[in-house]
Amino acid sequence: MNPERSSRLLFSFYAVSDLHITQKARGKAAGKRYKAWKYLENTECSFLLIAGDITNGCGREEFENARAELDPLISRFPVLAAYGNHDYIPNSPNAAASPESRRQFSHWMQEKNLKHGCGMEFFNGIQCFEARYRGVQVLSMDCAATYPAAAAGDEQLAWLDEKLRHSDHERFRIVVSHFPLTNYVPGRTGRKQMSYVRDSLRQQRLLEKHKNILFFSGHTHFSLASDSPSMLYDESSRVAYFNTASVGNTLPNPGGGKEKGAENTSGSMGLLAEVFESGIQISGIDFLNGSELEACKFKLAL
Repeated sequence: MNPERSSRLLFSFYAVSDLHITQKARGKAAGKRYKAWKYLENTECSFLLIAGDITNGCGREEFENARAELDPLISRFPVLAAYGNHDYIPNSPNAAASPESRRQFSHWMQEKNLKHGCGMEFFNGIQCFEARYRGVQVLSMDCAATYPAAAAGDEQLAWLDEKLRHSDHERFRIVVSHFPLTNYVPGRTGRKQMSYVRDSLRQQRLLEKHKNILFFSGHTHFSLASDSPSMLYDESSRVAYFNTASVGNTLPNPGGGKEKGAENTSGSMGLLAEVFESGIQISGIDFLNGSELEACKFKLAL
């Protein structure tokens, strides 16, 4: 687990989560996201992962605002977004969910990504997808459709199993899902683990069977600037579990970890993954000041 950073950089990508885009185009969270997007526009980003909660309440105007906000990014590189519970459940009594707007967002993403040569194949309508870019397989999981009884379910797990089986010969694969798995909730070290997904153990065993997987989740909003780790690694299966922060409202880590090097804890953070010939370097980024977070650096050999 010690790739040489001096080896040739092949490409890099970013992982963010929990945008919570609302009907209002302005506000503190929107300002933080704006800084993050401007940061990404000035990098050599190959693609962007979003681990769910694109919107705050899944309404028509929110998905329209999400397309408008993300359009400058997806015009530059592929954006691969999974859905979270806020993309299915209205966030206020007077709000109404818009499944059609969610479908429109998925097909907009598919059409825009194809212009970059990044094809997306959906499963079960638009519930989850397989994408390929830069020779890397990206699979999304969707446990939020059944929220609050969140689960992937038999059909989705069978689909994931089959897709991973076909890529078992590859150096690594990416799986993105909104919810962390129970035994791998980064940031909760030393505390009772939280269970977000009913079939979490089945998902974990499936990933362990196929090996060589980077699993990205969101939902927690936990700060990456903490000495409580935001990555947990299973050495035997070579599966790395990352919990990326909210790009609009990063929160203090409840695992007891002391904050280190962040401008503030209610900020805007995400993960940068640099893929080298010899391995992968993962770094936490504070988008508000553009700095790498010393408390969030990991190296994985390939």
